[in-house]
Amino acid sequence: MDLPNDRLKFARTRAGFSSAVSFAREKNLPEVTYRAHERGTRNFRIHSAKAYAEALGVTWQWLMFGDDQGLDHASGETGGDTVSPSLIPTVQVPAYDLTAAAGSGRAALEDAPRSFVAFPSAWAREFTGPASADQSLALLTVAGDSMLPSLAHGDQILVYLNPAPPSLDGIYVIRFGDDLLVKRVRLNPATESVTLISDNSALYPPIEDIRKQDLAMVGKVVWLGRRV
Repeated sequence: MDLPNDRLKFARTRAGFSSAVSFAREKNLPEVTYRAHERGTRNFRIHSAKAYAEALGVTWQWLMFGDDQGLDHASGETGGDTVSPSLIPTVQVPAYDLTAAAGSGRAALEDAPRSFVAFPSAWAREFTGPASADQSLALLTVAGDSMLPSLAHGDQILVYLNPAPPSLDGIYVIRFGDDLLVKRVRLNPATESVTLISDNSALYPPIEDIRKQDLAMVGKVVWLGRRV
């Protein structure tokens, strides 16, 4: 039972409910939402975990993180809302020396990660869903000022690799020739061309009329870390 939805289903059947529907109706829970949580097609957060834990006689820590001591205790009997850091499962996300240039672009030639950074597994799955977080996320460093104020030079960005095709929202890491760029992306369905857009548009005009085949989508920026 590595995933929260697996533990949720186990706790529900252990509590004597034959189906997700019967449990949701008995406990007056949103049926569609609960079924999505149990199937794993939608991640649930702590406030939902607490409601499920109270109804099922387990702890929310066990549902979220797999705390072995939480299976046979009611949610209010294990020290409130805190959980020992040592009990929180983590995923090792590779951190690369590659630089995602928020400027004119920099060569990206290294492929081996310089290190690995631990993130809570449940938190990482908020970005990746059921996909394996250690294979779907990467840490890169931003260089340049073309994406100010959204991204600054030196920011650490968490990139979800190989996402769905770009939408109107979001910032993406793109490989363009030997360069790795971080930009907003606009697709022109009529011409099948791509425009790369910088937030700092006063200094960096859009790069227009790029052929789709000349770009490789590396991933979508889903989180950033910044020194203060």
